[in-house]
Amino acid sequence: KDGTAFDFEFHSAVIEYEGEPALLGALQDISDRKARERELERSEEMLDTVGDGVYALDEEGKLIAGNGVAAELTGYEEIDTIAQVVEEKDIERGREMVQEMMETDRDRGMLELDLVTKDGDRIPCENHVALRYEDGEFAGTVGVLRDVSDGKERERELRRQNQRLEEFASMVSHDLRGPLNVATGRIELARETGDIDHLDGAEGALGRMDALIEQVLELARKGRTVGEGE
Repeated sequence: KDGTAFDFEFHSAVIEYEGEPALLGALQDISDRKARERELERSEEMLDTVGDGVYALDEEGKLIAGNGVAAELTGYEEIDTIAQVVEEKDIERGREMVQEMMETDRDRGMLELDLVTKDGDRIPCENHVALRYEDGEFAGTVGVLRDVSDGKERERELRRQNQRLEEFASMVSHDLRGPLNVATGRIELARETGDIDHLDGAEGALGRMDALIEQVLELARKGRTVGEGE
């Protein structure tokens, strides 16, 4: 009466009524079911826009749902089983983590693993896992796979930079140690002999150290990695 619309299913059958054909019908209100279906569609649309791979496994570890991102990353049209894109050793590590989560009442965990592409390349990922229960019983897991290739590359570059820094510090330490030893030796000689001319040699060594320090500071401020040499 007020214009509100409801979702119904109409079930009908032709029957005989008082000797004449008639239509027997039943209306079933399916508003709640339709609302759940629309919510599910919205959820699926949201999952499809997520940049990470989202999936669900049953209690035996079989793939039952996913948003297709993992397939996209690995070059497959679709993924039928986890073993298609994850090595057995990582699958076993995942089982061990899930078992530990169940035993310690943790409902979330994270595991680093590689997705293996169709071409055999490896994509480093973080696998964020949550346990799934139905009626209080373990029913499997849901997870989010996040490609961390960029982060891993930054880590490798940072390690390379740290290595270069250590090599540079070692070189500078070696270059400074020479004149420092000269200055120390000259000062000891001046003390032992009383000949202050040795202090001129010490002063010269300290001057070389000072020049080295200035050059190192200039290099640290403005230096660039040499790409090619001539």
